Amino acid sequence: MLQAELKAMDTFNYIVNVIFRSESNGRAPTVVEGCGVKKRMGGQQLFAVMPLPWCPHLPEVRPVPAEGLDSQAPCSTCGDLSENWVCLTCYKVECSRFVNEHMLYHRLETEHNMVLSYSDISVWCYCCDHYVDNAALSEAKNAAHLSKFGEPLPGMG
Repeated sequence: MLQAELKAMDTFNYIVNVIFRSESNGRAPTVVEGCGVKKRMGGQQLFAVMPLPWCPHLPEVRPVPAEGLDSQAPCSTCGDLSENWVCLTCYKVECSRFVNEHMLYHRLETEHNMVLSYSDISVWCYCCDHYVDNAALSEAKNAAHLSKFGEPLPGMG
């Protein structure tokens, strides 16, 4: 082995055996602890998101407008570009609850429940308070993916 590789292995072993074991009460650290994710999240617990396969608000989803979707569209209220959602009933674009909450206000004003995130192409139902993944959402998700990545969702092309 090269000297640099040996030094890197020594550093890695030191990190795992001294630093992480002391932070993990003597046991081997989990991947989350080892990557430092838990510390960066302020010690919050990670969990898997399991979307609902169906919700009673799916009929609110309207066809995608003929012009398609624009994943780069700003929030129609504040102009923010960082984390926007599109309403799947009227196709208005608003920012997330972690920016200025304009999509949440849109929901409260209109009672439109189904929204799609341009960040990760997921769909949220405000009324069910849950993510939803159903074939009825395929057209909108594909249009968002096409706008964001320039290609359709796998299997939709």
